[in-house]
Amino acid sequence: MEIIEEKSLSSFRPSSFDQYIGQVRAKKILERYISEMQKREMVFPHILIYGKPGTGKTTLARIISNQLDVAFYENMAQKNIQIGNFLRDLNRTNGGVVFFDEVHGFSRESVEQLHAVMEDFKHGNTDIPRFTLIGATTEIGEILRTRKPFYDRFKIIIELEDYNIPDLITIAKQYREKLFPEDQLDESIYKIIALNCRATPRHLIRLLESTVYFGGDIREVFYIFNILKNGYTTKDYKLLELLNREERCIGLQEISICLDMPKETYQYEIEPFILKNGMISRTSRGRKITDMGKLLLKELEVLI
Repeated sequence: MEIIEEKSLSSFRPSSFDQYIGQVRAKKILERYISEMQKREMVFPHILIYGKPGTGKTTLARIISNQLDVAFYENMAQKNIQIGNFLRDLNRTNGGVVFFDEVHGFSRESVEQLHAVMEDFKHGNTDIPRFTLIGATTEIGEILRTRKPFYDRFKIIIELEDYNIPDLITIAKQYREKLFPEDQLDESIYKIIALNCRATPRHLIRLLESTVYFGGDIREVFYIFNILKNGYTTKDYKLLELLNREERCIGLQEISICLDMPKETYQYEIEPFILKNGMISRTSRGRKITDMGKLLLKELEVLI
């Protein structure tokens, strides 16, 4: 299924590396490769981009296509890829970029069909146009564990880093100026939003838009999004409270029931932030609160 993106985000989405804030290392690698490939008139190699949700993987893929000046076709990875549909997408790009989001969703059997297509630009005995496959994933470990030959066919591996506060403030200001030029916000609000967006541009934009719509009332915005402090929410509080109360490792199924959300939502929306910040630990037996998590729990208790 082809992706149709939100209008406001589409109009803001950067189209060049100069407009793309942050990710200095990734941009440096890609700019050098693009320059050298074009100089040598070579097809740009396949790329795998990984990072947590909302960090700009799709945007980066589009910029690569723009810089190469080739067609771009976007799809969401599904468990079973239909090779006929894939070849049809290739024909649409005429040797350009085919982008698949969440490529860890492909089954091992599906990606095996792509090996020769990616490496030799052949399907059976038929030559196909040379192209660039860009894959994006939030689960690089899953690909390495079960689809290593697929991973090895990507010549460039890009890891997106967390955004720092100055970069997030810049993104917020640029977004407001471009999408809401008539709506002014107090300078302090940009930093508050940056500190509470869980270091994720997608969350940043959501908070910024809501702040504009609520007339700059950031407290009301935090209330409707259940944000307590520094991006931590009531869901995080419930998780820490559960782990602290039980004083044992808790499995994923029990956590999802406690938080009243699907396991996938917990894994991709809740856990990455709180795990990276050292508030919980994860073992083969489940999740457990850390000493830092216990301190945070006390801080959040007074805000509930």
